[in-house]
Amino acid sequence: MTPAGPGGPGPARSADARLFFIHIPKTAGTSLRRIVRQQYPGDQFIPVYSHDPAELESVRRKLDDGRVLYGHFSHGLHETLETRGRYIALLRDPVARVLSLYRHQRNNPRASHHSLVNSGPTLRDLLDSNAIHELNNHMTRIVSGHVGIERLDDDAVLRRAVAHIERDFVLVGLVERMAETVALLSRLLDWRGTSELPWLNVGRSADSEPLDTPTRGAIERANRLDLALYHWAVARFERTSTENCARTES
Repeated sequence: MTPAGPGGPGPARSADARLFFIHIPKTAGTSLRRIVRQQYPGDQFIPVYSHDPAELESVRRKLDDGRVLYGHFSHGLHETLETRGRYIALLRDPVARVLSLYRHQRNNPRASHHSLVNSGPTLRDLLDSNAIHELNNHMTRIVSGHVGIERLDDDAVLRRAVAHIERDFVLVGLVERMAETVALLSRLLDWRGTSELPWLNVGRSADSEPLDTPTRGAIERANRLDLALYHWAVARFERTSTENCARTES
């Protein structure tokens, strides 16, 4: 399934709008977080890295002062918190993202799947068994708000992700074009002082790790929806960037 052609973003909200920055794992979210914290200091910035009911209630109490919620959550958090807002996320080439996530789990003893990854299965084994659902169309899961960790390969979920982007997102940026993404966010959200881009916890060396053809094929099969979403988002980003530059120059 290939999503429909790229459309323009929804209009950026006014300066007092609440923004939901989705930090999809291994999409340079730690780097972008530093920039966002600079733009929205103090109580304006609300980190959301737990879905525990008590933690979400704490987040809800901070909403009056908060202008940005940032963390590991899916589309739909605004409904859970009974508030309104617009979303922003970064996507990454799905093969590179899976390799980076696998490498992080393998090398970081504090990672949630470290023991499993180091117990013997290859990356292909993990993909075939769906033992780690974050290796299977995880970007589509997050943007669509899909609930569940079962193997996912459903075009309806991809269509829902595309619909959410077209309706609810200020921008879907690209890790591979981080400088352009930040520049575009700066124009859309009236940011200042974003010329220096910190790169933190990106694991870029994973992009150049040797990858045999069968493993690449397994990654692509397990991430068919993410590949479609990513290619659609690249085309949309191109159009958004071109249209925004034209408006700026006119």
